[in-house]
Amino acid sequence: VVEATQGIPAPTQEGGGRTSDKTMATTLIGAHGLEHIYAHSFPVLVTAIYNSLGLNPLQFGVMLAVRQLSGGLTSVGSGFFVDIFRYRSGQVLGISMGLIGLGYLLVAIAPTYAFIIVALVVASAGSALWHPPAL
Repeated sequence: VVEATQGIPAPTQEGGGRTSDKTMATTLIGAHGLEHIYAHSFPVLVTAIYNSLGLNPLQFGVMLAVRQLSGGLTSVGSGFFVDIFRYRSGQVLGISMGLIGLGYLLVAIAPTYAFIIVALVVASAGSALWHPPAL
């Protein structure tokens, strides 16, 4: 039935156990919550970044704008990508969490403003990549 209506092969039962619905729901909800914690904790970090690098208000605004623009552009592209590769949602979610973690790790070790901008592009892209396959 799934294969006929959506063009996606139905899962097979042979060769291993299937993850229970409860486990899958708990994992997705927990990971989604973690994704939002990362995304919404950035404003807490902004003050420390602003003070430690001695940024001016324009640099501060550019930093926030780059983060939003990166997320928006990634969200549009990832929606199209996920529609094509719907059967690979788990891998896309894993890549998303990896990009978020890598991006914020790079923010934490960033020695310069330009490095932070690049790191924010990575983290924001990962966050935007999460939503299309998760929904």
